[in-house]
Amino acid sequence: MTDRAVPPIRPPGITWLAILCAIFGLESFAGAVRLFPQWLAAAKQHRYGSMSFAWVELLSAVSGLAAAYGLWRGRRWARFPFLVAAVLVITTVGLITMFGVGDVGGQWGWVPGVVFVALTVAVATGLIRYVWRST
Repeated sequence: MTDRAVPPIRPPGITWLAILCAIFGLESFAGAVRLFPQWLAAAKQHRYGSMSFAWVELLSAVSGLAAAYGLWRGRRWARFPFLVAAVLVITTVGLITMFGVGDVGGQWGWVPGVVFVALTVAVATGLIRYVWRST
């Protein structure tokens, strides 16, 4: 008999979330790389805030990849990068949805947008609770 510690069993949902966080992080990193030349051009004209979404993409990439690593390795600290990634996703979905509502709107055009954002918040809240309880 050996005295080796048995590694904890990772729930399958956490495995899937780690994979999805890795995909999210890599996709966000690619977005930051694509946006960097535009940010650099704006910075040369001293318009630093005009391409701030490049920095949001970079923050999304770092938090997504950190969450993926932490969830895959079963670390408790993975909760916080996962929370940051979830908040960034909710914010991005909300902004994109509301810009779309503004384009095609109408008097009641905001109703489907609010429903869609509320569903996104509900799913993200459920996933955050699951990660919080499972890590």
